[in-house]
Amino acid sequence: MEFSTGWNLASRLGTHYDRNVFEKDYDIDVLSVKPDFMMLICPVVSMNLDITHKSSRDNLLRKTSNDELVSLFSNELHIDEDTPSTFLVIFNK
Repeated sequence: MEFSTGWNLASRLGTHYDRNVFEKDYDIDVLSVKPDFMMLICPVVSMNLDITHKSSRDNLLRKTSNDELVSLFSNELHIDEDTPSTFLVIFNK
């Protein structure tokens, strides 16, 4: 579960769990970071400039316009049938 400050890390664990995130080459079938479920409250999951929180994007991506990084950190693009069940809360001001 995350609220605000852990927004990208929490959603990345649920959408990039199949990537080797460890310093050493561990077997991801044995040592997994995949959560059983996610509760994302006010997350910033997209780096798309049209819809994201610009300050969060700039802080995470260091104001880069590198398309590869934007795609990698846009977690909504990595959702598939194996993504954990997610409870998502969005507040619209």
